Amino acid sequence: YPIPSMTMVASFMPSLAFAAGGHTYAVKKAADGGAAAQYLNGTSDTWADIQAALKLDEAEYVNVVKAPVHTPAGLEKGVVELKCTSPFCDHVITEDIAASHDDVDKLVQRNFTLEEWAEICLAQGTYKNKIAADKALKKWKKDGACYIKNAKVCSCGYATWVDTVVHAVNNTCVDKECPQCHEVIKATKKHVAKAVNPATAVKVSDPTCGKGTGYASKCTKCDAYAVWYDTADVKPDSHNFGTPVTADIAVTSDKTGKKIANGYVAVKVTTQATDKVVVNPTTDIVGPNEPWTKDATEAADFKFYKLNDVISEGSCTSDAKMGLKCVDCGATLNTGADTRYEANVDTDHVYESSKVEATCDKDAYMHKVCTVCGDEVNTPIPQTKLAHSYKVTKTAATCGSEEYYTIECTTCPEKCGNTHKVKYTLAGANTAAANTNTTGIEVYETNETAKTKTFAFDGFDHEFKDLPSKKLLITFSTAPVVNHKWGAETLLKEATCDKDAIWGYKCTECGKIATHEVAGKVPAEKLNTRLGHDLVKTETAATCGSYGFYTEQCSRCGLYKDADGNVDESELKNAKVVKTDKPVVKEGAKCTFDKWVVTKDSTVFEEGVKSLECSVCGADGNAKTVIAKKTVAKASNTVKAGKKSFNVKSSAANATGYRVYYKKAGAKSWKSYTKKTTSLSKTFSGLSKGKYYVKVKAYAKNYDGDGQVVWGATSSTKSVKVK
Repeated sequence: YPIPSMTMVASFMPSLAFAAGGHTYAVKKAADGGAAAQYLNGTSDTWADIQAALKLDEAEYVNVVKAPVHTPAGLEKGVVELKCTSPFCDHVITEDIAASHDDVDKLVQRNFTLEEWAEICLAQGTYKNKIAADKALKKWKKDGACYIKNAKVCSCGYATWVDTVVHAVNNTCVDKECPQCHEVIKATKKHVAKAVNPATAVKVSDPTCGKGTGYASKCTKCDAYAVWYDTADVKPDSHNFGTPVTADIAVTSDKTGKKIANGYVAVKVTTQATDKVVVNPTTDIVGPNEPWTKDATEAADFKFYKLNDVISEGSCTSDAKMGLKCVDCGATLNTGADTRYEANVDTDHVYESSKVEATCDKDAYMHKVCTVCGDEVNTPIPQTKLAHSYKVTKTAATCGSEEYYTIECTTCPEKCGNTHKVKYTLAGANTAAANTNTTGIEVYETNETAKTKTFAFDGFDHEFKDLPSKKLLITFSTAPVVNHKWGAETLLKEATCDKDAIWGYKCTECGKIATHEVAGKVPAEKLNTRLGHDLVKTETAATCGSYGFYTEQCSRCGLYKDADGNVDESELKNAKVVKTDKPVVKEGAKCTFDKWVVTKDSTVFEEGVKSLECSVCGADGNAKTVIAKKTVAKASNTVKAGKKSFNVKSSAANATGYRVYYKKAGAKSWKSYTKKTTSLSKTFSGLSKGKYYVKVKAYAKNYDGDGQVVWGATSSTKSVKVK
């Protein structure tokens, strides 16, 4: 079914009925960053344009619904909504924004190890799986690669190949460290031993078929230990290829005749010389799977051996190549250009399988990967596709905007090949139905009385099989769109320091707001109502090594004056700083922070604070420490007897009240008296004669806060004799 155009999608968004002069969108500004905006009317080219707009004052009119996705695996467009910059106009258009790696995040150059580069190639899909990437890594190392130089890299991990650096050539007979990657490079040349006198030198090996007696010596190039071989006593007999096997093991026969079996070779030993392995490989060697046509007399000159030298290992797709090596001198059986090898020894693929589930559009399938060579095979599982499960949602019409329907598949929205979410208006359906080149939407029914038109949408037959022609029917209202009904003029937004108040109208039907600017007319009395800035001076005193200065800041919006005395809408770092007093000591001098000043005294209820200051200029040293809470002291009491009375006087540091406890000797319980006072003097009268006991407890109460009470310790008990 047809996909609506960008114009159609934009028509779904509510817009003002009388937007004179067209909409403008904050996408780009003039190159010099001046006040004049250069609008592109919604036709931005790249993600860089959007990023630039987000750094400007008009950023509030740019909404990034989805940023462009850039990963090593590929690029995906983003979605951006651009809102009209006219005050209170909520017209919005939607754009797809493309981006490249260099557009989203400037590529930088860096080097990679071979292992790192293999991981990057795997992530970017250069190799299907890790097995294939590991094989490539082995080949790079075998070819002498050292590292990848100056690859261009994006922050998401995407990288492009620039150059491969190979190991420095080792033209010596000793192993050396590569100066580029510090790996050890094997020697490319053999030691050349100094000739020695066999009569006096130390013998280290007996003569073999290819070398004479070995004697300890030193290399003429590097002075390292080397072996010098005396060519005068080379072993005259043939090379030793191991223990020969019998003919019945090495020779097989079938209907076509006799031939050498896989993995074996026949060698004519009588023609072998002391300094070469084989004189004539064409006549003196019979390799695997080659016909064995020798008669008994001729066959007596041959010996049969099992191939013992692996030239290259076999894989799932290639044969293993085998040779024959002398076990005494290491010489390899040379068969010329036609190197002998074992035939038909390739192994079968070893697959690991996993199931990939079906989607609305694709059958499930078994995904197999060979664990040996990385070969991949996908085997479909027929008739496993999922049925689409469509959801149709209606959005009612509003003033100035017609109703529309949203159709979306809910079965697998992230993987569904069909459009996941499509919006249709009556105008959009009509356009598609009227276009003879468009299929998938057709008029099903028109009802003039009900003022409706029903369309049949093709392509939804999975879930709507009970509908006519297996199509989805959607009914649109053909009634005219209701226009806004604007109420009385009203203040929409108060004036600020640098912006005029905004006046306009409100729709009594839908509550939409329209402004004078949108209507294209602003009454003269509504112009130039901005308040201007209320700049307040803030002074900072000079210190030992710095000038005093002041700044001027708006009390309403927080903006500062710039160096020319104009209001600067940037950060404080660009604020005007006017020097006043000279440094107390000299410019650049350091303060002496050695004086602790109590900035907040402690109380019984709260800790205090003291700050470190410079004893010379009073500058704050940015160091603070806590002063512990004060305590209520234990009450100090005096008790004096009187006639049928006694007087108690009590005092305690930090106390705001006292509680007196007293009782007559022999009484079971104490009586108490509490009074709010910093020092206590209380006479208890009307008492009977006798001995009394008295004790006092001081306290402090937070009358200005939460009413917290802190008690001091109870005083010692005193006795008094009332007369």
